[in-house]
Amino acid sequence: MSKASGWQQPLVFLALVAGNVLVGRLPGRARRVAAVIWNVGAVVLSRLSLPVAWPQGISYAAFQALSWHLDDECSGAMDFAFYLLFFPKQPMGPLARYQELAAQKPDRAHLWDDAEQGLSRFAWGLFKKVLIADQLAQVTQAVYHSPAADRSPALAVLGLVVFPLQLYMDFSGYTDMALGAARAVGFALPDNFRAPLRADSLRDFWRRWHITLGAWLRDYVYIPLGGSRHGAWRTAVNTGVVYLLMALWHGVGWGFVLWGLWNALILTLERHAWKPETWPVAVRRLYVLAVVAVGFVPFAGAADVGAALDAFAGIGAATLALAQLRPMVLLALLAAVVIVALEGRGLAARLPVWVRRMLALVLLGVSLLAVYGATHVPFLYAAY
Repeated sequence: MSKASGWQQPLVFLALVAGNVLVGRLPGRARRVAAVIWNVGAVVLSRLSLPVAWPQGISYAAFQALSWHLDDECSGAMDFAFYLLFFPKQPMGPLARYQELAAQKPDRAHLWDDAEQGLSRFAWGLFKKVLIADQLAQVTQAVYHSPAADRSPALAVLGLVVFPLQLYMDFSGYTDMALGAARAVGFALPDNFRAPLRADSLRDFWRRWHITLGAWLRDYVYIPLGGSRHGAWRTAVNTGVVYLLMALWHGVGWGFVLWGLWNALILTLERHAWKPETWPVAVRRLYVLAVVAVGFVPFAGAADVGAALDAFAGIGAATLALAQLRPMVLLALLAAVVIVALEGRGLAARLPVWVRRMLALVLLGVSLLAVYGATHVPFLYAAY
């Protein structure tokens, strides 16, 4: 980080906060219009190639500030600053609403069980990030960041399957750490994931993946546009608008635009042409994984359409089969598959308290040892 970017980032963030405080002084409709212009403008500008060091999480902060105004919250500047700057949810969410935090502020007690639960969840998230996602990143790097001549079809398919697992372990790991940190100081943030890779359809997937962003777009974009209340064509258009906005929120590039259109198309087909929920369990799970894996290609570093297509067209002498992967990568892949298969079944709650405590300490210790001296791998979602 340059010296300029070092001082520019906090100044940009403070400017966003100060602008929203001033917008909050406007009356009614003028406040909501100004809030949209100020916060959406900040997100758009952050996606352009400007000589400004934008802080990570600017889009999350802007969306939360916008919800503050659209919900007509009337609390003071200090409450707004607390809401926007609450450290566990910066810089990658979850997108908590103000009332979800404000309702917990009065008479909150810093209890030992809160600290214990928070530490346990933080340890679980760190384990998923450091010992699973960062190991799986080696496969993704080999697929999406190597010359086409060095990629075989087998490697391309492996990367196609592994990247959704890596992204899920990375992003949900961060979320577990954020929720754990918040719980340790007495706050409960909303969950952002609910076993998404065991969804029965793409529609079900988006009810389980990045839940708070989906709820935000539903409440402030999809429903105001009319939702599904005005016929099939209007519903398809509204769905397309929502996923195009979601795509542009993640990044500027035709790859992201195609990702948004891909999701809107599949969701429309699920509504009118086929019903994956009625298929055999194995078939619908493979269907969801395939649809999601193809859609996630831009997030693997192939935001350009040509690069995305090229990622699966590699032919050449170099191959990477499962047998050639390092043991740690294989163990990480196995752990990711086991977690996806078993999560959401309440298995941890059935363990004795002392077992959960010991397991949390072991996971935390092993993860910290892995962090020490290891090459830093940034959170994937920090780039969006």
